[in-house]
Amino acid sequence: MPGDADSLYAPVDSFLKVGQAFTGTQNVNNSPTRDRDAWRVNVRIQGLDLERGTLCGSMEALDVPKAESPVVTFWEGEIIDAVNFSFRTARWDASKSTDLRHWSKFHAFSARLRDAAFHPAPPEHPAAGGSAGGAGTGTGTGT
Repeated sequence: MPGDADSLYAPVDSFLKVGQAFTGTQNVNNSPTRDRDAWRVNVRIQGLDLERGTLCGSMEALDVPKAESPVVTFWEGEIIDAVNFSFRTARWDASKSTDLRHWSKFHAFSARLRDAAFHPAPPEHPAAGGSAGGAGTGTGTGT
């Protein structure tokens, strides 16, 4: 049923695969007095563990201000699957309202989060070492 909690979670194996590549734009605002920076990015999934709800990969940032060449970083992330991880982190000093405010920035989630009773955080996962969080938000498409 549209709007229920289960509709927030697509089957992860339907769109996440090792080798999957995404292109898009990274938008970063590091200061309330500074204009927003935006640059093109290429992201590739290099590792995926659906059972544990984790993934990792690389991001190549192009046209980064003050960088003479593309900037490549490695990242680790958690899959919000309502099994291992949910929208409620309960980590990084994030309150329920902080998590809700963060996830509501993403238009795909904003309307449904309030309807979904904002799932509680699952128990701490022993393999969880990091998150794909960061200083900005991004948009893009997969290939």
